[in-house]
Amino acid sequence: EDLTTRLKDKILLERMTDKFLHYTEQFFQQLDHAREKETFLTISRSFVRIIPELIRRDHYPEVLRILETFKRHFHQKMMWSLIAGQVIEEIGGGSIPVLLEERFLTGRKEVRNAILPVFISLEIGAIPHLLSILKKSADQWVRKNACEALIEIGPVAAIHLLKALELQQASNETTGDILRVLGEIKSEEWKAPLAKILDRYVSHEHPKLRAQALHTLCQIEGPGAEGAFLKALSDPIVEVRKRAVWCLGMIKSAQGMERMIDFLEQASSSSEEDPVETQIYHALGLSGNMRIKGRTIEEIVLGVLEKRGIKQWWNPFQKNLLHESSMGAICDTLGKIGTVGSLKVLSQLAKVRDVSWAPKAREALERIEERKNLLRS
Repeated sequence: EDLTTRLKDKILLERMTDKFLHYTEQFFQQLDHAREKETFLTISRSFVRIIPELIRRDHYPEVLRILETFKRHFHQKMMWSLIAGQVIEEIGGGSIPVLLEERFLTGRKEVRNAILPVFISLEIGAIPHLLSILKKSADQWVRKNACEALIEIGPVAAIHLLKALELQQASNETTGDILRVLGEIKSEEWKAPLAKILDRYVSHEHPKLRAQALHTLCQIEGPGAEGAFLKALSDPIVEVRKRAVWCLGMIKSAQGMERMIDFLEQASSSSEEDPVETQIYHALGLSGNMRIKGRTIEEIVLGVLEKRGIKQWWNPFQKNLLHESSMGAICDTLGKIGTVGSLKVLSQLAKVRDVSWAPKAREALERIEERKNLLRS
């Protein structure tokens, strides 16, 4: 008998959902035009009942519309705004976010993309489930999508994320995701406590967390964290040093640029390629054409090209030619900061065949010409 009752309820729910999908506009009109409290309550209960079935059928736009309709009633202080607020709390605190989490973890990319706006609309109700997704999933794309939702939810998510960091119970991967999200949210309210936590993570034993902590510190503190970035230039792990170089470029650190130029001078006399070198050329492009040790960044980069650029058959003393990735980074940088003084060298580079950086040289030429023409006009 109990099974029969459950089966009847299931059939009724499926029929109600079918009716909603067939007469969607009429359902929403009835809710919007309800003049009696009981009428509004009855329609609201119907909406809440069919949401799990809509999720089962992957009808997420309809779920989103239901949520947004109740939020509109609440925020615009319409006749039954208090009831609408209670319905929103019921949806966010019940089994519905759990169902969304399960589908998010197991669904295809298209399903996740459809669920994202629903999570964002749920706001605070979605945060524990998005954190749960970060902890449970080993799929980088699932985690990336969960991070996107947390970023969209914004500052209200920050307090939950900070608590998760303080507890230090999450895996390194989840912690890295949380650090990245907090950097993207950029909440002034949580800037000070986050900076305090980041001070701990920039010296964490796990190199990926050190690198991510530097990145987030750059986003929220900027030039105020210059000391941490300079210190990280001596980190034993390449990826951490590369991130420190990027940070120093982003904040246009004169002291950082000097350290990088010193590094390039040492690299020119070494026969070994250092993967940090390419990142330095990118960072020089971020910093603008500032003067370092009496020379502009452009002059310094052109000097590197002259010594270590294209192989010169007449120069038997030329050694340690630049790696292709470094050549590409130099072309990018000259495209950003170069003047007419770079045109001759870039024209030569653009003519070289069978190299990956020739198109970048041509693009840099075009960008410098555009700037030159703008100055004339």
